[in-house]
Amino acid sequence: MCQVLIVKTKKERPCGLPWGVASVAPIQHSRTSVQGYPSPVHLLYVDESGKSGPRDPRQPSYILAGVIVSEAQWRDVEVDLAARVDLICLPPRPSNWEIHAADIAHGKRFAKGLSRNDKRALIGAVLDVIDAFDLRLEFVVIDKLAHLQKYMNPVPFELLAYRFMIERFEYFLGNHADQPLGMVVS
Repeated sequence: MCQVLIVKTKKERPCGLPWGVASVAPIQHSRTSVQGYPSPVHLLYVDESGKSGPRDPRQPSYILAGVIVSEAQWRDVEVDLAARVDLICLPPRPSNWEIHAADIAHGKRFAKGLSRNDKRALIGAVLDVIDAFDLRLEFVVIDKLAHLQKYMNPVPFELLAYRFMIERFEYFLGNHADQPLGMVVS
């Protein structure tokens, strides 16, 4: 069996999603790691898009995307990505600098002054790191209007997406009996 611990890094939380442990099952390990949890741990970093409201035609879908990284790999992934980004966007960068595909596509915020080649190189750097470390990507896409029209009392699409994401993560962990613990960072 597996355990999934949900850790929110933002002040808001998905509609109705409980804090803390989403699924609990006994795990027997003697070696400990992150904050006393059994090791090794898989981390699922998630982010969302399409939160403009259920009937906004400019954002018809709610998207929840995640990348699964082994606890043993995450620092190497971070160092490798930072090194690749440093070659494209020379340091120092502002402390709030982040890679956002929408900003790159629309030339906003930090991507405002980047050339088309640099924008492509940034996306390429992210994809190269995903490939180099064989990272697992998970996506949940919900057509907001179709969801509202299909059900009389629909579950909020944010909650539904998180439920599907957690279910996929638990399935992933179930296939990794040697690493049955997962932590979701949102």
